[in-house]
Amino acid sequence: MNYTDEQLQKLISPKLREAAIQYARREQIKQTEDKHKITSSRDIIELLKPYYYNLETEHFYCVFLNRANKVLAIELISQGGMTATVVDQRVIFRKALLNKATCIILSHNHPSGNNQPSEQDIQLTKNMKNSGNILEIQILDHVIIAGNLHYSFADQGII
Repeated sequence: MNYTDEQLQKLISPKLREAAIQYARREQIKQTEDKHKITSSRDIIELLKPYYYNLETEHFYCVFLNRANKVLAIELISQGGMTATVVDQRVIFRKALLNKATCIILSHNHPSGNNQPSEQDIQLTKNMKNSGNILEIQILDHVIIAGNLHYSFADQGII
């Protein structure tokens, strides 16, 4: 017997539906973890390059990791204009807590092609590191992707 979507919705209890959603989330996270373990800035760049490909405005993503540096989630935090985007630390740490992350990698793009951090980039990184220390969530790196160029705060010894 074939059921329509509406008939199936009526047959499946809300609790069963919620259980199925939770199971799917856990499987998705597990698959992400199995695929990506971050061991260097090169791993980060390879993981994030597709997210920044051919963007004309600044975007800011965070990679949330567990203690073993396996990826739990990659989330868009903000998108802005040609030269800036607004980043709210509270949003990042809220997402980290919701993802049960113990480590975060910050990243954003420079559509101009200049991979050097601005003073705002440096200040944000310092503020995030200080806030992370209070919450016991480690900021592992802040990566700037500018076309084929990149800049890693960790590689430069700034983090």
